[in-house]
Amino acid sequence: MRKSTATVLLAAWLLLFLDMTLRWFPDNHPPVNLTPFRSIRHDWNEGGRHFWVNFFGNIAYFVPAGALLPLVRSRPTSARQVALAAFALSGAVELAQYASGRRVCDVDDVLLNVSGALLGYALFRATRRAPAD
Repeated sequence: MRKSTATVLLAAWLLLFLDMTLRWFPDNHPPVNLTPFRSIRHDWNEGGRHFWVNFFGNIAYFVPAGALLPLVRSRPTSARQVALAAFALSGAVELAQYASGRRVCDVDDVLLNVSGALLGYALFRATRRAPAD
């Protein structure tokens, strides 16, 4: 994939992510979760649609970021750099959600987002090692 295409896709992903996380699904006075794995454990025990949306949605949504970031950068990108970028972006959004009072501020979202970015990075690396057909 060309760098310019990857840049456009990453920018589009970022705009949609910010719109979705800061504007969609308003919630009045939502709870705050600062305990790692609390909402993951709760959702796992409850199951159902909420589990799928929260758990897999947070992971899946960051897969493109992990795959596109190395394509956009001119220097080689490590898994650590991808994780730090995902952590910074996701953490900033969670803080903005807390400040706005419109969405749930949840540390587990950050953990799941970073996991998704690392999964995307692993997929990127796997496609770089795959033999040409």
